[in-house]
Amino acid sequence: SARLPLIVVPSCPEFDYKRTDLPPCVRYVGHCAWHPHDACADKLLNRLPTADPWVHVSEGTMYTGDPVLLRAACSGLGALPMQVIMTTGTQREPETLRLGPVAPNITITSWIPHPALFPRTQVVVTHGGGGTVMAALASGVPLVVVPFMWDQPENAQRVAWAGAGIVLSPGSCTPERLRPAVNEVLTNPGYKENAIRIGSALQRYRGLAEAAAQFETPAPIASRSAVSA
Repeated sequence: SARLPLIVVPSCPEFDYKRTDLPPCVRYVGHCAWHPHDACADKLLNRLPTADPWVHVSEGTMYTGDPVLLRAACSGLGALPMQVIMTTGTQREPETLRLGPVAPNITITSWIPHPALFPRTQVVVTHGGGGTVMAALASGVPLVVVPFMWDQPENAQRVAWAGAGIVLSPGSCTPERLRPAVNEVLTNPGYKENAIRIGSALQRYRGLAEAAAQFETPAPIASRSAVSA
């Protein structure tokens, strides 16, 4: 990778272990995402009570396996003093997942754009996909991460290292263990403070605009020579 003229990283050093061993071709650009405005999402969210904290639970948009996390949240967070907004992903219909009894404080839908939801959310419970993790931190929202596969364990480790959330293994993702993990993140201000710290670091960059500028600007000859050497 160090031989490439450019590596664009949609993150920040504060979420990358503050590494000092990176070649000159690495460029951080912050959080890169864009979602169109969704009037239906706004209508759904505006109907929800705001007196209690909002907790978002998601297994992402691509996961189609057994809904371990959704089922544990449905059972463990039901009837608690919080509003649980649960998304199943566009690949699955909510009514086919057999999540069990749904308490009045739980709302289930297929998808809500992050920009509409996260500014109102106090905790994000996720499988640890890069898009969800970065969007939550960019909004200063702490997390409970239950990583399943792919890059998710590494993303979860970074959240724990940054002090911005708690990690549970899929095997320990039971209602009895998920409930205190969510309450801990809700009530311990340190997680929120660290999420805001990472979010502020991400905001130092221009995101998509910065990424585009990096692609349009040729890598310095000196950097290429240094890497080749």
